[in-house]
Amino acid sequence: MARKQVKNTLPPLKELFETFPGFVATDSKQRVLTDTLRTAARRFRAKKSRPFYTMRDVAAFFSVPLRTVAIAYEKLEREGLVTRIRGSQTLLTGKDVSLTSPVRAVVGIPLWLHAIVVSPFSRHLHVELEERLRAHGFVADIIFFREEEVVSPDFAERLLLHNLDIVIWHTPHPLATQTLLRLNDRGVRQILVVPSDNPTSLNLQTYVQDWQDAYTAFARTWHASGIRTVIVPEPMYLPSKRAMKNFFATLQSNGLEVQMVKSSAQTIRETVYRCGAKASGVAFLDQVGADEICNEEPVILEEIVHSSRIAFCRGRIRIPYFNHRDGVADFVAFSPGEIAERLVNDLQKDFSARQNPLPRFYAKYHEALPFYSQVDHL
Repeated sequence: MARKQVKNTLPPLKELFETFPGFVATDSKQRVLTDTLRTAARRFRAKKSRPFYTMRDVAAFFSVPLRTVAIAYEKLEREGLVTRIRGSQTLLTGKDVSLTSPVRAVVGIPLWLHAIVVSPFSRHLHVELEERLRAHGFVADIIFFREEEVVSPDFAERLLLHNLDIVIWHTPHPLATQTLLRLNDRGVRQILVVPSDNPTSLNLQTYVQDWQDAYTAFARTWHASGIRTVIVPEPMYLPSKRAMKNFFATLQSNGLEVQMVKSSAQTIRETVYRCGAKASGVAFLDQVGADEICNEEPVILEEIVHSSRIAFCRGRIRIPYFNHRDGVADFVAFSPGEIAERLVNDLQKDFSARQNPLPRFYAKYHEALPFYSQVDHL
């Protein structure tokens, strides 16, 4: 059955835009078209919604690509002037259609799927962000992704489809630079939270997570307890690999020898016994590798925990095996509540520029916490 013709009561495009001077070579066609359509939408907006000009008709009249018109309509829809009904029509939104609660902005929060399972900190941070943003009139749009997506040009386009005003990136992957630049080119405001040992040179609003003082406290405590060798499983995650240089330098400057070993539970156990269980400790600098070792070989991990000292130096990870078993570990971690509160408070104050010096969050060293005190059920 043929689709019923939609009756448009607006004047023909040729009549409405008879004085349109055309596009100037130095102007952005995208901006000029959007401004022109916005003026028309505001002029003819009535109490009730009614059909607006089709994208194909607008593209033909202004001699521009259909995608250019689609982007203009997307922006007008975000402004509440039109409503696009896929495969059907575009409506000029009626003045009687109003939001029950005003929305200040849509805030995108990209979230790595692996982090949800592995990192209690990541889960708590994103819960805190969502709740605090909502409480202050923002809409938090959590966008899940896989690690391999960050290097794909399609990732930026997928984010743009969410019609975001702002994006908060917690430790964006070093290979995601092109995605960040693409969003910046499209006018999306971005807020970055980056580790101090993985800095960024992008001119975006940036906060730094500083691990140094906590690493120094960790190294001094271990040295004072008689440990002389720190066994570090080889990191798998790129940012963790980049953090090794500063981490190793801090340990060595505090009298600790560093031995990097294969990321294997058996290899770690053998190295602990070879170096002397009481004179050595195991420090994980990588949540990805730590998750594989600890949750694939928890029995071996338990043996190491009861014979030597162990530390998770990039935040704690979820290890259900220890929910009801004895065992302690050291942790170096940040407060998710502190970070979420600062980000949302600054967002309300519209601190949009890159500050100098960059604002910092400082990690804390937690000594000998029982595993069961860190239980975080999904």
